[in-house]
Amino acid sequence: MAEVMQWWEWMEEAQSLDCLKVVDGEQASRWQEVKMVVDLSTRDQWVDSKIKCIRLDDKSLFQKLSCLLGGDVCVSGHDSGPVFEEQPNSLIYPEGLTEGKVTLNCQARASPAASYRWLVNGTDVPLGLDLRYTLVAGNLVISSPESIRDTGSYQCLAINRCGTIISRAANLKFGYLNDFPSDSRSPQTAYEGIGAFLACQPPPHYPALSYRWLINEFPNFINKDDGRWFVSQVTGNLYVAKAEPNDTGNYFCFTTINLDISTKSTFSKANQLTVLPDANPRKSAPNIKVRFPAETYALAGHTAQLECFAYGNPVPKLRWRKVDGLMPSKAGSTIEGPMLVLPELSFDDEGVYECEAYNSEGSDTYQGRINVQAQPEWLQVMSDSEVEISSELHWSCVAAGKPRPSVRWLCNGQPLSTQDRVEVNGARLKISNLALEDSGMYQCVAENKHGTIYSTAELRVQVQAPDFRLNPVRKLIPAARGGQVMIECRPRAAPKPSLFWSRGTELLINSSRVTVTPDGILWIYNISRADEGKYTCFAENYLGKANSTGHLSVRDATKITLAPSNADINQGENVTLQCHASHDPTMDLTFTWALNGVLLDLEEPAGPYHRVEGKESIGDLFIVNAQLSRAGIYTCTAQTVVDSASASAKLVVRGPPGPPGGLLVKNVAETSVELRWSRGYDNHSPIGKYVIMGRSTLSSEWKKMRTDPVNIEGNAESARVMGLMPWMDYEFQVIASNILGSGEPSMPSHTIRTQQAAPTVAPSGLGGGGGDHNELIVTWTPMAREYQNGDGFGYILAFRRKDTTSWAVVRIPHVESSRYVYYNDSLMPYSPFEVKIKAYNRRGEGPFSQIAVVHSAEEEPTVGPSSLNATALTAFEIQVSWEPVQQLSANGILRGYEIRYWRQHEREAAADRVRTAGVETTARVSGLRPSTRYHVAVLAYNSAGTGPPSPRTTVTTRKPPPNRRPGNVSWKTDGSWVTVRWDHVKSMHNESAVLGYKVLYKHEGQTALKVLDKTKSSVSLPLPKDNGYVVLEIRSWGEGGDGPAHEIIVSRDSAVGVLLILHIASSSKLVCHMTNWAQYRPGYAKFTPGNIDPFLCTHVIYALATINSFNQISPIEWNDEQHYKTLSNLRNVNPALKTLLSVGGSVNGISPFVAMVARPESRAAFIRSAISYLRTHNFDGLNLAWEYPAHNGSPFSDRERFTQLITELSKAFEDDAKDNRKTQLLLSANVGVLRSTIDRAYEVEKIAPRLDFINLMTYDYHGHWEGVTGHNSPLYQSSVDLGSHIHHNINSSISYWIALGAPAEKLLLGFPTYGRTYRLSTGASGLGAPSNGPADAGPYTRTAGFWAYYEICDFTSSATLGWISEQEVPFATFGSSWLGYDDMRSYSSKVQWMTANNLGGAHVWTLDMDDFSGSSCSAGDYPLINHLRVSMGFPPKPTTTPAPTTTRDPIADFCHGRPNGLYENLADKTTYFQCFNGNTYLHRCQPGLIYWDSCKCCNWP
Repeated sequence: MAEVMQWWEWMEEAQSLDCLKVVDGEQASRWQEVKMVVDLSTRDQWVDSKIKCIRLDDKSLFQKLSCLLGGDVCVSGHDSGPVFEEQPNSLIYPEGLTEGKVTLNCQARASPAASYRWLVNGTDVPLGLDLRYTLVAGNLVISSPESIRDTGSYQCLAINRCGTIISRAANLKFGYLNDFPSDSRSPQTAYEGIGAFLACQPPPHYPALSYRWLINEFPNFINKDDGRWFVSQVTGNLYVAKAEPNDTGNYFCFTTINLDISTKSTFSKANQLTVLPDANPRKSAPNIKVRFPAETYALAGHTAQLECFAYGNPVPKLRWRKVDGLMPSKAGSTIEGPMLVLPELSFDDEGVYECEAYNSEGSDTYQGRINVQAQPEWLQVMSDSEVEISSELHWSCVAAGKPRPSVRWLCNGQPLSTQDRVEVNGARLKISNLALEDSGMYQCVAENKHGTIYSTAELRVQVQAPDFRLNPVRKLIPAARGGQVMIECRPRAAPKPSLFWSRGTELLINSSRVTVTPDGILWIYNISRADEGKYTCFAENYLGKANSTGHLSVRDATKITLAPSNADINQGENVTLQCHASHDPTMDLTFTWALNGVLLDLEEPAGPYHRVEGKESIGDLFIVNAQLSRAGIYTCTAQTVVDSASASAKLVVRGPPGPPGGLLVKNVAETSVELRWSRGYDNHSPIGKYVIMGRSTLSSEWKKMRTDPVNIEGNAESARVMGLMPWMDYEFQVIASNILGSGEPSMPSHTIRTQQAAPTVAPSGLGGGGGDHNELIVTWTPMAREYQNGDGFGYILAFRRKDTTSWAVVRIPHVESSRYVYYNDSLMPYSPFEVKIKAYNRRGEGPFSQIAVVHSAEEEPTVGPSSLNATALTAFEIQVSWEPVQQLSANGILRGYEIRYWRQHEREAAADRVRTAGVETTARVSGLRPSTRYHVAVLAYNSAGTGPPSPRTTVTTRKPPPNRRPGNVSWKTDGSWVTVRWDHVKSMHNESAVLGYKVLYKHEGQTALKVLDKTKSSVSLPLPKDNGYVVLEIRSWGEGGDGPAHEIIVSRDSAVGVLLILHIASSSKLVCHMTNWAQYRPGYAKFTPGNIDPFLCTHVIYALATINSFNQISPIEWNDEQHYKTLSNLRNVNPALKTLLSVGGSVNGISPFVAMVARPESRAAFIRSAISYLRTHNFDGLNLAWEYPAHNGSPFSDRERFTQLITELSKAFEDDAKDNRKTQLLLSANVGVLRSTIDRAYEVEKIAPRLDFINLMTYDYHGHWEGVTGHNSPLYQSSVDLGSHIHHNINSSISYWIALGAPAEKLLLGFPTYGRTYRLSTGASGLGAPSNGPADAGPYTRTAGFWAYYEICDFTSSATLGWISEQEVPFATFGSSWLGYDDMRSYSSKVQWMTANNLGGAHVWTLDMDDFSGSSCSAGDYPLINHLRVSMGFPPKPTTTPAPTTTRDPIADFCHGRPNGLYENLADKTTYFQCFNGNTYLHRCQPGLIYWDSCKCCNWP
C-alpha cells in the first residue's frame, strides 16, 4: 500500500503541472509508467503494471491527464464517437450561375464535439487554401461554383478522439439547357386522316427535360388529354394519330428543365405543318409508332412510365394489361391512355406489359417487360458494443437490394481487410484477441449500382478489475419456504473474473440444494428457515478482486385456496372465473390472469376483462361479452415478490362455425363449377348447413349462388355452383352456419374463368339512319362483357331493302363496333331497309334480333320557306314568321326550320342560327343588339342538312329601354294601405321612350309575382299582415322592353324587413379587386388599401394570398396582414362593405392548387386553414383564383377535383356558420371565358350552385402574343374574327356559361381598368392590323403590352381615337403604338348588355389601375368605376367620406348590450341605427324622409 500511496502522491503532483512543462529525471521515469497505465485504461479502469492499482474516478483528474497526453483519450461513459445527424445530399446546380453558393450539409452528434474534413473525388478539399471553400459548422460552402472545378463526389469526415466516420457520397453536378439552334426548320406536309409527327430535337441539356408543344402562339399549348395528340416525354416528339385540316399551323417544341433551385424553359423555331385536305379520308387500323423499351429497368419505390401511341383512323383508343398477372390498381386511369404510370413500384409489379391500340378497323399490340430493381436497404446492422479485452468480436451487416449489394468495412474512415487478428468475410467482421487499439468507429457499407448506404457503430475495448459498485448483490433477498431462490453475481470486470460464493465464513459448493453456475449465479432449492443469513460473492481477475454481500430472508409460501373452475358458455355471454389465495402477511399479494399463456390487460375500462373488486386475497376475473377468440385455458397467478402460485381452468365458448378451409374449384364448365372444401372448426355446436357466395369481375359485391344441391347439409364438403355466365371470371367463398348463427366466410378461391359458349342473346339498340348520300348507316349497342360468352367476338349484320326477299350478310369483327356503313351509288334517298343482327364468337353464333326498319341517308330539302316576315318586338327580340314547305316524303322527313340572322355589315357566313323543333311557322329570336339592322333568312332542315334559304328580309331592333332603375323609391302608410312612390325614369336620346311602369308584387307565402301595369309613378297596396311582408319589383317599360327593376320589401316587422332589404339589395353586386403588388409602383401609382373609397364597391377582393407546402393559406407580401387590418377598418365607415381574400398564384409556373386538391386530406387541411385565416383577419369570404384547373401542368382530373374543393368548401362554410353562430363566409371564383378553357376546366352545372358569385374574366381576349391587333375586352364578335376567335368576346362567353347551366344572377361581368397594346408593323391601323409585339411598357405598371387607365389617359390625350362599332369598344393609335381599352362609353354599353341579360352584377380588375387618385384623367377619383357604379343604378354615395381609421367611432358602442333591432339616432333624425349581434350599423333615410321609431321606418316628416 505504501507504493500505491507514492503513486497517488505523484499523481497529485502531476495535476499541478501545466501539461508537463517541467519534468525532472525521476518524474519523467514515473510518467512513462503512468502513461503506460493510462494507455491501458479508460475511466473506471484499474491500472497497475505490477500488482498494485490506481482508480481513475475523478473526471477532473482524468481531464488533466488527458491534457498531459495531448487530449487523445476517449472516456468510457463520458465521451462518445461521432454519429451523423445530417449528411450531404446530391445537388444539381444551374451552370453559369456563378454568383451563388452551394451548401453541402454535414452535422454529427459527438462528445467532445466533432471536427470536420471534406473529400472530393477521394482527395481533401483545400479548406483554408482556396477561399471559395468555407466550413460553416460542419457544412461545406462553395462560393461561385464552377462546373469544371467543382463537379464531383463529396464526402464529409466527422472526427473526435473516439474515432472517425465518413458520410455517404453526395454528387455535385451542374445542370444546363442550351437554346435551340437558330436555324429554320423544314416545313412538313401531312394528309388528312393520316398520322404524322414533328421532331423536337432538343438542345444539349442536363438533366432530363419535360416537353410541351405550342401551336401558333404562347400560351396556346397542345391539349395532352386530346386523344389525337401525344407528346413523348422520352424524345420530346409530337405525334398526331390522325391529322385534320385545322391542324395546319406553326408548332414549337417547349422544353423545361427543373433544377433544385431554378427552372428554365426554351422553345424551338417553328415547325410548320400543313395538312392537305382529303375529300374521302381513308380509314386505317392502328399502327403503334411510339413504343416503350422491350426491357425497362425501374427502381422500387419510384415511378415507372411506359409510352405507347398509335396512328389510325378513327383515332385509336389505347388500353394496357399485364400479360403475366393482374394489372396493379395503382395504375388508375392511365390503363386507358398513351402513358401507363405505375407509382411506388414494388417487386409484385415486375412482369410483361402489353399496350393495345384499337379502333373499328382493327388493332395493334406491343409488349415489353418491367424489371424492378432496388437500392440497398438494411435488414440487419451492428450496434455499439463494449467488449472485454482479449475476447472476440463478431459483427454482421445484412442488406437487401437488386442487384445484390456488396459489403465492405471501414474503421475510423479507413478500409478494413483480412489481416492478423482481423477477418473480413463479406457481411461478417471478426476480430480476435481484442486489444485496446481496436477501439474506434466502425462502418459497414453496402452498395450496388443504384446506391450506397452506411451503418455506424462504436467499439469500446474494456479492461477493468472486478467492481460491484454499479451492480452489487441485492442487500435483501426475500424467498418463500419450500421454494427456490436465484441470487445473481454480476460485477463489472475485464477480463472475465473468477466467481465463488460463501455463507458467513463457509465456502459454498454444489450440492442437492445448492448450485453455483459457471457464470456465478447462486441457486438454493427447497428453502427452509435455516437458510436465512448473509451470502457473499467474491470476484477476482489479474487486475484485482472484490466482493459483495446480501441477506436472505425466508417468508411463508403463497398458495391457491380456491382455484377457477371450467366453464361452458355461448358467444356474447358473461362469465366469472374465481381465484382465491393465501400468502405471507408481511408482503403484498397481486393477481394476474393469462389466456393460453398470454398476459391479459385488466386495466382497460372498455376491454372484455375486469378484476372483481374485493379482498386482497380474492382475484376473480369477470369476462364481458365473451367471443370465440376468448375461449381457451385461463391461468390465475397469485404472486408476491418472493414467489407465486397458479391454477388454470378451461373456458369453452360456443358460437357460429369458423371459416371452412382448403377451398378448391374443380370441373369448370360453361355455366357451372364444382367446389370442394374442408370443414372448419364447429366452435362446439354442430354445423347445420353451408352457403356459397360468389362474385364476378363485373361487381365487387358478394352474392349468394345457386347450387346443386339447393340446400347444402352440414356434413357436406362439396357442391356444384349453377347458373354462371360463360367466359366470365369468378371467385367463391363458403360460409358455414349452426344454430348460433353464420360464421366467417372462407378465404376466397382463386379466380377461375368459365368455359366459352356461343352467344345466347342478340345485340340491342338496333337502329340507324342519316349519313351521307348513297349510304345506309346501321347502329347498335355493343354487347356488354357478360353477354359475349367467349373471345373472337363480333357481329353478323343482315339487311335487305323492304319488300325484297334476299338478305345481304356482313361479318363485323371487334366487340367495340357499334355501326356499319353500307355504300351503294344506286341507293335512293330515304329508302327503307329491314335489318337484324346477331353476335358470334369462337364457339358459334347467337340468335338474331328482332327486325328493325332503318332508312338510308336523306337528302337536304330542295325548297325553302316563302312569305318571310320579321317584326321587332323589343330592343333585344324579334318575331319571325313564314309559309311552310311541303313534307319531304320523297327524300326525307322535315325536322323543322333554321332561322339565320346577321347584322347589316356582317357576312352571311357568320350568321347566328336558331332552330325550331317541329313544323311551327313562327319563332322568336332573342339576345339581339338594340337599334341594329338585321338580315333574316329561314331554311328547312332534315337529318341530312338544310335546304335553300328563303328570300331574305330585314328588321331593325328597337331602341333599348333606359338602363336605370326607378330611383328615390319611398313609401307612406295610410291605415292598412301603403303608397309607394318613385321618380320618373327619363329616356336618353338613344333609348326608347318610357310608356309606363310594371309593378310586380307578391305577399309572404306566395310563389308567383302579380303584375300591375301603371302609367303613374306610384302605387297603393294593402299592408301585409303582422310580421308579414310584401316583395315589390318596380321597372319601366316601353317599346324597347323592360328596364332594370328596383326591388324593395315592405314589412311590419322592421327587423325582418331590413334584413330582407339588405339581402335583395345585395343581388346587384359591384365587386372590385385590389392587388398587393400595386404598392410597389412608383409615384402616384402606388396603391394600398388606404386608397380605397369604402362606398365605391359592394365587395372588395384582396389579391393575392397563396397556399404553402402544408396546404394552408399563406400571405405573399411582407406586410399583407397589416393591409388586411386596414381593409377591415373600412367597414367602420361602411358596415355594408364585404371583403374577400383571393388565393392563387403559381410556384415555378404551377398553381399551388394542384398539390392541394390531389388528396382529400390535403383539401381538408386547406379548408380548415381557410376558415381560421379568414375569421382571424376579419374577411367575409374566400375567392378562388386558379388559372386554370386542368391547364398549365394541372392534370385533367383536377377538373373534377376543383368541383370537389368547391363542394367541400361550401359545406364547411355552412357548418362553420351554424356551429359558431356567425354569418356564413362567402365563396366566389375567378373563371376563364374561352370555350376551350371552360370545357376542360369546369363542371359548370356542379360548381355554379355552390358559389355565391362567379367572376367571369371577360378580358385578355386578345393581346400582343397574336400577330394582329385585337381588343382586350370586346362586347361582340368582329368581322375579322375567324375560327375559334368568333367566340373571343363577352356576348359569346357569357352565353356559353349560361348554356352550360350557370344561373345568370350569379355571373359577374368583368370590367378591366387597363388596356392591351401592340406595335404596328405596317401602315394599317385598324382592327386586325399586322403587329410584331407589344408597345413600350407604361412608366408605372412597367409591363410591356399592358397600360393602366391612368397611363391610357396620358396616351389618349395626344393619340388618334377610334371606335369599333361592331364590338362597341374604343381604340387609339399614335405612331406605331396601338391600344385597345375601355372608357365610359364602352362601360355603358356593357352595363346595358349586362342588365338586359339579368346578370348578377360586375367585377372590376382592378381598383389600383383606375385613376384612383384623379391625377391623370381630369375626371376625379376612380373615373371608370364611379361611372360604372352610376350606370348600374346604385344610389349616390355619401357626400363626405370619413377617412378610415383604427380609432373606434364614438357611436360604435351604441349597440353594446342592446337587442337586435332598429333604434332612432337622436342626434340626426335622417339616420337610424341597426343593432345586430352587438354590432352597430348607421343607415340614412332617403332624401326628404326622416326616421320614425313608432313604425320603425323612414317616412315623410
